[in-house]
Parts: sequence; C-alpha cells; structure tokens
Amino acid sequence: MASSSSSHNRVKRVATKQRDPDIDGWINDPEARDNFGHSFCNPKIINHKYVELPFFKTHGFAFPAFLSFQSLKHFVQLKGTVYPDLVRVFYANLGCEEDILTSCVKGVNIVLTTNIWASIAGFWPGGLPTHRGLPGANRLDIYQSCLRDPIAQRDYNIFKAGVMKKDE
Repeated sequence: MASSSSSHNRVKRVATKQRDPDIDGWINDPEARDNFGHSFCNPKIINHKYVELPFFKTHGFAFPAFLSFQSLKHFVQLKGTVYPDLVRVFYANLGCEEDILTSCVKGVNIVLTTNIWASIAGFWPGGLPTHRGLPGANRLDIYQSCLRDPIAQRDYNIFKAGVMKKDE
C-alpha cells in the first residue's frame, strides 16, 4: 500500500486582501454621504497626543500640579486606538441639541451627554474660572516650568536689531 505523504504535507493557503473602507455602509443618507465627500473626506485627522505626567514630575516641571488642580490630569493621559475614517464619519454626522451631541456611525447612534463626557474625559460641568487666574499661581513660574531649563543662561544676541539691545 503506497502512502501519499505528500498529500499530508500540503497546506492550503488563502490569499488575504485588505478591504478599503466603504463609505456607503457607514452613512445611509445620500445627502449626508455627499456632504461627507465634500467636507470631511480629505482632511487629515491628527492623532491624539497624551502626556506622561510622572516623567514631568520627576524632571521638576510645575505644570502637572496645575493640571491636577484643573481636573485635567485624566484627560491629558488618555490613551487608545484612533480610527481616522470613523472619526471623519462621526464629525460629518455630528449634531447638537440642547447641550447633547449626537452622531451616527455605521448605523450606531452615538449620544454624548455631559455625564458621558464626565466619565470618559473627566470634564465636569461648571469647571473653574481660570480666565481670572488661579489662586496662588504665578504665571511667570508656570511659563518658566514649561521651558527646558528655566535657570539656564540664555543668549539674547539673536534678538538684536542693529544697535538696539534687548531691553530697549
């Protein structure tokens, strides 16, 4: 009896092809689809950035304490995967009714209330009146803490304009 060992060694290989996003399945309304094509299709979606606050604390920066005071600590540390095509569709369908944001992406209705914003991003209604300044905050200290080395001597020669000096 002849065994066909070659038949056991054969492996089926299936070619995989990545499908491009299909806007027809994401937006049902033809008018909204046209609006998307004209307004939202080409602009680049900028990926979100996040901050590693412990890094800045260990290097002596003062602004992490101010972010904590403003309840923004959670928001600036948000991480996650971003899908630019779905973000475009979200903004194309975005509507606002009585402080509630609504959108529809791939047939799923999305409703963003103030409570949802509070739970996801840590934004709380009301906030703090920061436009009047923070109690105990020195603007110059905040600015200098954002610089690379606030006590380093700087060369102001680049600011010279002819015979004028920096102080004039």
